[in-house]
Amino acid sequence: YGVQARLDADYVSDQDYLKELTGGLFGYEARPDIERKWGRPLEERLSPLRSSNLLVSRLWEGITLQADSHYYQRPEHPSPNETPEPLLGVHLARLVSPIASLPLFYSFGLSYQNIWRKDGDKGNEIRLGPEIMMPLRLGQYLELEPSFSFNYEGRWIDQARDGTEYSWARDYQGDLRLSSRMERLFDVSIGNIKRLRHTIRPSLTYTYHEVRSDDELGWFDPVTDEGKVNKVTMKLANTLDTRSEDKQGKVTYRQWVTFNLTQSYNVDEARKSLEPGNKRRPFDPLSISLTVKPIKIVDIYWSTQWDHYDNEFTNNDLSIELCIDRSGGRKDHYKAEYQSAKGQYRNLFLSADVGLWGGFSAGGSYSKDFYVDQEISSDVWVNYGAQCWGVKVVARREDEDTRFMVFFELKGLGQFRTW
Repeated sequence: YGVQARLDADYVSDQDYLKELTGGLFGYEARPDIERKWGRPLEERLSPLRSSNLLVSRLWEGITLQADSHYYQRPEHPSPNETPEPLLGVHLARLVSPIASLPLFYSFGLSYQNIWRKDGDKGNEIRLGPEIMMPLRLGQYLELEPSFSFNYEGRWIDQARDGTEYSWARDYQGDLRLSSRMERLFDVSIGNIKRLRHTIRPSLTYTYHEVRSDDELGWFDPVTDEGKVNKVTMKLANTLDTRSEDKQGKVTYRQWVTFNLTQSYNVDEARKSLEPGNKRRPFDPLSISLTVKPIKIVDIYWSTQWDHYDNEFTNNDLSIELCIDRSGGRKDHYKAEYQSAKGQYRNLFLSADVGLWGGFSAGGSYSKDFYVDQEISSDVWVNYGAQCWGVKVVARREDEDTRFMVFFELKGLGQFRTW
């Protein structure tokens, strides 16, 4: 019948248990795999909530229907427990579709959610959100796309003492995006690389978003509404792609470099009244991101933000990964990453996993926060992997404690720790 279902369950006995997940299972591949499939990044171990999710969906041509259920566990077992639990939700969405005989496209979403709490208010919520877009071409090189969206949110809350309360919220957003795409091909001879393609995508977007409500927004949704937005954003996206051809004539394509610049200007900040001695700061930090893959085995990533008023980089993330395929099916993986945030942390992470013989590999990792001059953790491990199962022995030092762990893996079924 075309119905798909997915269950993601997460339940822990206490918050301290989450520390044991910091290194991941079976080396560097496990946590990125979990993040890609389930949306659970490594940093989620610090979250006060553990979420379990059930999703049932059906897809037609241009229409999706979903039913979901979510349970948020508080490992510290608070009393009273006022954690909102969206136990039942139904969502209908019409994907972007053309309007007959008009140069317009539209989409809309309709959803219902029931929220339960062990202690505190319970209730229901309904949301309606249509959007209209009109992409236009201005000559050969420019594209203009105005769009408008409207969202209505109504809720009725069963209060423990005052009965049922009704409230509403609505928001409007208008965007006007002017963009272009330019590319040029270069014939080269760099090893097997025969051609380069440089693509530039400049865009200028004006966004206006405003919220009207008779009550506090987001009474159960953990995502905080961004409130009023009145910004102009300029983005410059660059990509450099390669076309390679080996001696047998096999052609492969690869993205070699990406380089993006994003700058926003806050119109309301530029217009607001200030007290004597204060200065306006309408420019958001300049966001810069760079990805370089000079050869197949090397992956370099850098992202940062530049504060125009403090004249310094406020955030940095630089990582270099090296993946080497060796004879006999052996693989080596090395990674170095440096992350910093002004006045918060300066973290260095190093890891290595070296393929040995007979399915064995060994490695280790080390991380330190130089801002507080403190070691975060260090690991050493030995892996053995067969065709359908594997085992990993880990020694970890963290928070002045040393622990030893053994992990087993049944490939295709998952992993479990024995002790």
